Amino acid sequence: SLAVYGNDISSQKIQQEVLKTSESNMTMAQQVANVGSWLWDIKDDRLEWSDQMYRIFGIEKANFNSSLSEVIASAIHPEDRAKIEESNRKVIQNKQPEPLEYRIVLADGSVRYVYAEAGELKLDHDGEPKALTGIVKDITISKLAEIALQESERRMSALIGNLRGMVYRCLNDQEWTMRFVSEGCFELLGYTPEDLIENHVVSFNELILPEYREQVWEQWQLAIKYKIPFRDEYQIKARDGQIKWVWEQG
Repeated sequence: SLAVYGNDISSQKIQQEVLKTSESNMTMAQQVANVGSWLWDIKDDRLEWSDQMYRIFGIEKANFNSSLSEVIASAIHPEDRAKIEESNRKVIQNKQPEPLEYRIVLADGSVRYVYAEAGELKLDHDGEPKALTGIVKDITISKLAEIALQESERRMSALIGNLRGMVYRCLNDQEWTMRFVSEGCFELLGYTPEDLIENHVVSFNELILPEYREQVWEQWQLAIKYKIPFRDEYQIKARDGQIKWVWEQG
């Protein structure tokens, strides 16, 4: 004879399928967003990585040494290692993780920029840091664009620093809210760039004589509407009260 026991395990199977689907969706989401997740076992100095972490760092899972100190020594840009070690020290000492950006070096020597942000800091029974979780996001494209923009602005600043007169960039509002002003504004207006940008001592619109403000504003709007350059002449009042004629091209 054969004794058989049967039990309904439908709920367990459903839960397993839901978990499997959730993990699959998480893996896909991380890949699309180019974000990896990690767990650092602080006491054992051991890392656990999601699949996307291996892709970001260009490391084969089979070749992965789970030691954080080994990862720092082999995969982090030499100039950024101290920054990461200092951040880890603060986690242990202050129990307060901090986000940071750093560079990683792939096996082929190429450099990539990442943003790392810690999530949950877990403490042991004695209240000491036990484990830390977080994410790493590849920000190489946006970082390179940021660096290129900074270099372009640095070169532009060096160029216009040798020009007479004032060069500026501002918002299209009637206060002429400044975003950049060259050093030449001091000679022209008697105000420093900081007066117009950071300290808001005066707006450029206030310096234009009232009878010219509408004319200048209309020139701006035409230039923006039709995407064309403009030239204008009008009068301004400098800080010392002197009235000056200016010629402007934008």
